[in-house]
Amino acid sequence: MPVLRPRSVLVSLVSVLVLGAGCGDDKGGGEGSSSGTTPATEASASEASATAASATDSATSEPTGDPTADPTAAPEGMYCVDECSGDADCKEQGMDFGFKCVDKRCTVDSIAEGCSDDFDCQVQLSGWATVCATQAECSGGVCVDIGGEGRCALAPSDFVMCTTFSQVEVSIPRFPEGDDATVCSNTDYECGADGACTNPCTADADCTQFTGYPKCNLGTGVCECGGDDDCAMLDAPAQSVCHAGFCGCGADGDCAGVNSDVCNPGGLCGCSATSACTQPGFDGTTQVCAGA
Repeated sequence: MPVLRPRSVLVSLVSVLVLGAGCGDDKGGGEGSSSGTTPATEASASEASATAASATDSATSEPTGDPTADPTAAPEGMYCVDECSGDADCKEQGMDFGFKCVDKRCTVDSIAEGCSDDFDCQVQLSGWATVCATQAECSGGVCVDIGGEGRCALAPSDFVMCTTFSQVEVSIPRFPEGDDATVCSNTDYECGADGACTNPCTADADCTQFTGYPKCNLGTGVCECGGDDDCAMLDAPAQSVCHAGFCGCGADGDCAGVNSDVCNPGGLCGCSATSACTQPGFDGTTQVCAGA
C-alpha cells in the first residue's frame, strides 16, 4: 500500500493507514515530552532536516481506537490527496527527499516495504531516504552506510539539534569512506512479527500525558484518549471528540480549515469536493478529493 505524504488533515489519515500504533519517542512521559516532531527551519540544513521531518511525521501515529479493526483497512470517507504524474512532481522546493510517484501518489518506498529487523526501522524512522554515493550529495548531512548502500542522514550542528526531531545522536560509518560519523537517528522502534515498525506502550507512564493520549491500551500497545476531556488538551476542533481512543472531529463545523470541510465517519476531517483542497504538498502535484 502506498504511503501518502502526511500533509495538513492527512496526518490523521496516514496514521491510521500506515502504523496505527506508537506512543511517541518519550517512554516515561511527563510534562514537556512529545510524540511528534518539529520541522526544521534552518535553511543551511534544509535537505537533511526536511528528510528527517518527512519520515518522522509519517512515523508519528495516533491511536486507531478499535483494537479489533484491520489496521490496513482504509477509513471511510473522502480526503484531499496529492495526485502526481511522475517522480519529478514529488519534489519539494526543487529538492528530492526520496518520494516517488506510485499509482498517482507520492510515496516513500522504504516505509511501504515494511521491515525485516530493527535496523530497518532505524533507517526508515530516521529519515534516511535519499540514496547517495558521495558526501557531496547530502547537503547539510552525511552519506551513511546502511549495508552496502549510501543514504543521506541529518548531521547535528550548532544550528540543528537531534532533539528537534525527537531523535538522538548515533555513530555510523560514512559511505563509502567507512570512518564513523555522528548523525541523528530514531532508535525507539522495533520490527514486529508482522513486519511493521512499532513502539508499543506497556503502561500509562509510557504515553505523553499532556497531548490528548494519556492512556495505554495494553492489548494493542497504543496510547489512547480516555474521553473528550483528554482531547480538549489538543485545543483543536478537528481533534475535540474521543472516538474509542482516537481524538477526532464531531461535526462538519469542526473541520473548517485547510484541505477539509466535512467530518467523515470515524472522526477524520475530509473533503466534500476538490474545491475544498487548496494546498498541494509537493511542487508538481495537484490536490484531488478522493476515497482513502
